[in-house]
Amino acid sequence: VAGSEYAAVTIHLAEGTYSPSTNGETFPIEMISHINLIGQGEEVTVLDAEQTARVIFIKNSVNSTISNLTITGGLETYGGGMLLFKSNPILNNLTISKNTAVSSGGGILLQESNPTLTNITISGNRANAHGGGIYLLQESNPTFSNMIISENIADSLGGGIVLQKSNPNLSNVIISGNTANIYGGGIFFIQSNPNLSNMT
Repeated sequence: VAGSEYAAVTIHLAEGTYSPSTNGETFPIEMISHINLIGQGEEVTVLDAEQTARVIFIKNSVNSTISNLTITGGLETYGGGMLLFKSNPILNNLTISKNTAVSSGGGILLQESNPTLTNITISGNRANAHGGGIYLLQESNPTFSNMIISENIADSLGGGIVLQKSNPNLSNVIISGNTANIYGGGIFFIQSNPNLSNMT
């Protein structure tokens, strides 16, 4: 059945920090199709996994939105803050910060996913291998606009972003102050052809 035949249900998150220590929140939050997760604002609605797990996992999901909140404190092998697999959500007005990947994709890892990301800050994340801020692989072709990708660290490749066989569209994006210990402090491309416009 086509996903467009279903109206999404919206979950509104009140102000506050949702974490294991504050309210017993367990992670990761697994998003399913036709669900919207909407906070009250990045400064006041915070999902903090406190290094217990990844914060958000989205797999085979359609017709969903996440907005107006902060994603932090994630720790996982891949995609410390968020992992998308074969999913195309709308992500807007988010801060994704201080998450860690033991391997790749400190802030976000996308695999075969084409989300739309608007008004996103990805900062202070770390990957012990590749893609401190973002890792795109296996034909992930998202659209990024009005984003700041800053102060992320990769111990190997792509402090800000790694693109592997992916062709995203990036416009009005600032990539600054990221660090990689081998190649690609800002961006590292592997068999990728992104469309970049109005970039710093």
